[in-house]
Amino acid sequence: MTEVDAILADRLRSVGLDPAAFGDPGDAWRRLQESFGRRITLIDRYALEAAHRGIHPERLEADTRTRLQAETLRAQYPDMEFTAGSERSDGAIEVAAYDER
Repeated sequence: MTEVDAILADRLRSVGLDPAAFGDPGDAWRRLQESFGRRITLIDRYALEAAHRGIHPERLEADTRTRLQAETLRAQYPDMEFTAGSERSDGAIEVAAYDER
């Protein structure tokens, strides 16, 4: 397990978890979210998952990031609806030129 940053480590301690051995990252994130609300973010979820796997967050696979995004959105916005086919398949965002009309 790799280390989480100091702020996340302090927050883990405040909910009774050891930053070096917090167990299941999803359960840890939910405990943090119950205590800190929306101050616990998707970035924190990535950090917990990556630390549990012993990698840096930027090394998480695209499928894992997509799954974590959906889990996090559902937890933070329980009334949010997901429409089939609305997901991005490649994660790319196209930026278009400003239309001056």
